[in-house]
Amino acid sequence: MNSLIFEQVFQQKKDFLQILLLADDGPHLENYLENGDLFTLSLKNGKTVACAVVIKKQKNTFEIENFAVETSFQGQGFGQ
Repeated sequence: MNSLIFEQVFQQKKDFLQILLLADDGPHLENYLENGDLFTLSLKNGKTVACAVVIKKQKNTFEIENFAVETSFQGQGFGQ
């Protein structure tokens, strides 16, 4: 398996909407992106495998609002 890079995205979060829409097509998705933290899992070549949006609910409580795996990588265990 290729080496993977897990990182937080701070700018241009909307660039990942296409992947995130695979899991949630609700209009609230853009609100999650604006108010939450976006994390990506990518191959070393830059190809994004998966994305997750996490929202802080309370002091020590976080909620995964969206988690999606790029279609070509589904069924390979990346979402487990």
